[in-house]
Amino acid sequence: MLSVQPDTKPKGCAGCNRKIKDRYLLKALDKYWHEDCLKCACCDCRLGEVGSTLYTKANLILCRRDYLRTDIDFVTKSSFEYKMDNVVRHT
Repeated sequence: MLSVQPDTKPKGCAGCNRKIKDRYLLKALDKYWHEDCLKCACCDCRLGEVGSTLYTKANLILCRRDYLRTDIDFVTKSSFEYKMDNVVRHT
């Protein structure tokens, strides 16, 4: 979910490990992300733009389309669906 970061110390991005100084950020899987860093591992779509749900399979972050289209043999017990958290704002 697209978030606006509050008046706190900037968070570190789970994707690139840099500080998130942007006004908007994403919070997913209990981590913070730049809007450009939270992407599907298969198609590189920006997950904040395609909805509020992301999926994981075999430690990959996926959009719904790629999650559903991956080979059934690829499915593991670690497959989950996550909802991205609410808006956090930089001011």
